[in-house]
Amino acid sequence: MWQGIQVWGDQPNLVIELSEEASGSFYIFDQTGRFINTYKVTGVVNHLDLSGLAKGVYLVRVDVQGTNQKNLRLIIE
Repeated sequence: MWQGIQVWGDQPNLVIELSEEASGSFYIFDQTGRFINTYKVTGVVNHLDLSGLAKGVYLVRVDVQGTNQKNLRLIIE
């Protein structure tokens, strides 16, 4: 079971680092809750190219191994 998560990056690239190797997905939703895209968890360090997203506020749902979820707020300026 993963314990931590770190997020950083320069737009439009986002890096999500998990505390340990995991499988799962990242889901992107807009501020109205509309599903935008999904990305697979590829290991400890995960790079997401968000260049196709317009400016705004988004929710990134990290779903690891089907049981652990964390929601992150993402602002694209």
